[in-house]
Amino acid sequence: MKLLLRSARRDHARHPVQALLAVLGVAVGVAVVLAVDLANQSAERAFTASTESLVGRATHRIDGAVGQGLPDELVRVLRVDAGVPSAAPRITGSVRTVAVGDRPTRQLTLLGIDPLAERDVRPWLAFGGPAEGSAPGPIPDLAAFLTRPGAVLATEPTQQRLALSPGDSFTLDVHGVSRRAVLVGTLSPPRHAAAGLTSVLVADLATAQELLQREGVVDAIDLCCEPSGSFGAEPPQLRAVRRLLPPGARVATIGAATGALSDLTHAFRTNLQALSLLALLVGAFLIFNTVQFSVVRRRRALGTLRALGAQRRQVFAAVLVEAGLLGVLGTALGCLLGPWLARGLVGLVAQTINDLYFTLTVTSVVLPPAAFAKAVALGVTVCVVAAVAPAFEATRVPPRDAMLRTSLEGAFARSLPRSRRWALLFGGVGALLLAWPTRSLVPAYGGLLAVLLGAALLVPTACSVLLRHAATPLRAVAGVAGSLAARGAAGALSRTAVAVAALMLAVAASVGLGAMIGSFRSSVASWLATSLRADVYITTRVATGGRNEALILPEVLRALRETPSVASSFTYRRFRASARRRGEPLGEVQMVGLQTGPQLLPTFELLAGDAEALPARLGEPGGVMISEPLAYRLQLGVGDTFDVRADAGDVALTVVAVFRDFASEHGIAMIDRDATYHRHWADRGVSSLAVFGVPAADADALAVQLDGIATAAGQALSVQSSRGLRVTSLEVFDRTFAITGALRMLCLAVAFLGVFCAIMSLSLDRQREVGLLRALGALPRQITALVLTQTALLGLCAGVLALPVGVLLGWLLTAVINRRSFGWTLLDLHLPVGVAFEALALACGAAVLAAVYPTWRFARTPMVDALREEE
Repeated sequence: MKLLLRSARRDHARHPVQALLAVLGVAVGVAVVLAVDLANQSAERAFTASTESLVGRATHRIDGAVGQGLPDELVRVLRVDAGVPSAAPRITGSVRTVAVGDRPTRQLTLLGIDPLAERDVRPWLAFGGPAEGSAPGPIPDLAAFLTRPGAVLATEPTQQRLALSPGDSFTLDVHGVSRRAVLVGTLSPPRHAAAGLTSVLVADLATAQELLQREGVVDAIDLCCEPSGSFGAEPPQLRAVRRLLPPGARVATIGAATGALSDLTHAFRTNLQALSLLALLVGAFLIFNTVQFSVVRRRRALGTLRALGAQRRQVFAAVLVEAGLLGVLGTALGCLLGPWLARGLVGLVAQTINDLYFTLTVTSVVLPPAAFAKAVALGVTVCVVAAVAPAFEATRVPPRDAMLRTSLEGAFARSLPRSRRWALLFGGVGALLLAWPTRSLVPAYGGLLAVLLGAALLVPTACSVLLRHAATPLRAVAGVAGSLAARGAAGALSRTAVAVAALMLAVAASVGLGAMIGSFRSSVASWLATSLRADVYITTRVATGGRNEALILPEVLRALRETPSVASSFTYRRFRASARRRGEPLGEVQMVGLQTGPQLLPTFELLAGDAEALPARLGEPGGVMISEPLAYRLQLGVGDTFDVRADAGDVALTVVAVFRDFASEHGIAMIDRDATYHRHWADRGVSSLAVFGVPAADADALAVQLDGIATAAGQALSVQSSRGLRVTSLEVFDRTFAITGALRMLCLAVAFLGVFCAIMSLSLDRQREVGLLRALGALPRQITALVLTQTALLGLCAGVLALPVGVLLGWLLTAVINRRSFGWTLLDLHLPVGVAFEALALACGAAVLAAVYPTWRFARTPMVDALREEE
């Protein structure tokens, strides 16, 4: 064993570039996986901190009816009649600061509380001294907080972000209405709550009600209920609480309320983690190639040691130890690079969550030891597993054959049929897993991995065929040199096939992700062109998507609809409602009460249901039209029924149509405002408005006109023409997939390192062959052209093979992974031409660049040294 390990150490010492590139490849692969994990956990930790800082020690929460909230008088009733002394009301809303001078515009959460009721629920917001664990700091002035108009508190980090000091006045944009606020003090919460209050302004309940224009109501009442004596039993106070609730109000556990919000991002985070594993998979091929090439290069030394008595198990163990050490070095470097890379990715993750789900502020990257332990275990395990095949191959060759290079090529040729059989096996297993009728992502990603491994196993056979057929055209173009280049590349496949396979996989992953993004963008663009038929769309600037959606003021709505340039308009009311089916809870569903009409309904592309009968069916009480993701998530079709919670109890809804929609991955259910919504919900608010102008009206000019009318009426709204909304929507799409593009480039970086390492090692290994050509009269420039042509051919093979595999991968990502993750069916598979050219250019460029140094070295190596055997 000592001799075997010493032989491996000396080999890597004589070829440090190859070992270094292998370590870097593993490091980048581990760093990508770790960075995505850290970014996801940082976002999850920020969400948890924000939730905990807002709900505190509460065990249950009372929510009001849609658009109605809860009367603040209910707090007194609960304390006196229900015997719940720790009932803490709160009201929340999204606001923005108005930029003035050096003060930037920031999106914030305004939290209204009763400071005298917070001791048991959120003690860090209670007055009378700092809460346990709070940072030392000044105690806010209770009198100023309660009596001064617009008084708010903020943590010190929030004040720094807003460029404010205690005593400063500033302007808030509250759903389009300007309100004056004044910072009267600094909050000093304990460390576990401080992170969640980074983007929060705290106000007295009455002040927040005035700022949010919701006098007399609260959004929720948090309760701290004593647990029941029986496991799983409901606290006894809740029975009395339910008897006192107004119509439409409900009680939910804090875990259920916050868990539903966290589940929104589960599929997004799962897909990110899976995509990051592609980089590690390419890194595993790099380790496989490095160890295999090291074994091939040391065949004569291993054969000699075998002849001197080295046992098979010793050779096997030595090769695995060698791979393990490379894995440890690469993983250690990856753990150093991971946090640095995570700082860039966490911003992209937070931006995507803000665009698609809810407002989230991530101020730092968390570094949990478990994430590093997982990365270390994954990196080292992948490297050792990748070395099993080369280690087994090193033990199979008899000592005499190990000393002959011709036996290597013969063994490679004999292994091709076996490789094809394994490819068919992996492909078949992958197809079965992908066709498995389940909604779980685990079989889907397992099938995807099996298909990719099957494609990689076909690379040696495909390269052999391509290079054999390339010899004739190259001979016609470049004479004997061209034929020699093709045959030389084919003869080196025993040492380069794995590197070509690794490059093919990485380029195919790039093509597949590019095809997925291109298909998604093409489908979204087509859907936007179909669905945005109105001239102008108007909504509040802060659309929270919660139970108390920001609304258009009635007087502003009236002014907009009475504008002479407006021919017709249709209103929407977004809200969320708890759903059930056959008594089983389905969670909260995004609902829209819409005003239907002959101009509006044709904008929906139906996937199921009768388009001609849609106006009549949706106009019936209980008729509902659901989006494709919701139909997939709840397993609903036309004719199925489910119940939603309304003000007076459950309402049965019948599905009359399923429509295509890319606005929400969790789905939307649309009901008629007059036939269903106004019958069962008392709310009459309007969240958004679709406007059709008079004939020949210019949509952009109409949008400018309506924007001015809304501002003059007292509310600044988001007013966009259909063309402007399409542009904005695609900008959000591009931001959403920015992190996918970043992962795509990182996979390519790992592949570049892999092919660079393999081609350089191959070129350096051919030093004796080049010396023989020089002895036969070949000029240095001819040697340079020969080596570059051979490496370019290998890169071209990888690029050509990557295109069909990448298209297949893109189709699987869109048709299987995307479907199971989000429920969307894309319109078509679209491969941008630039992605295909990029794949070929990258594959050829990486191969040619890797050969530059060896050819430079060959040109300067004396012929005698080149012909000398290194063994």
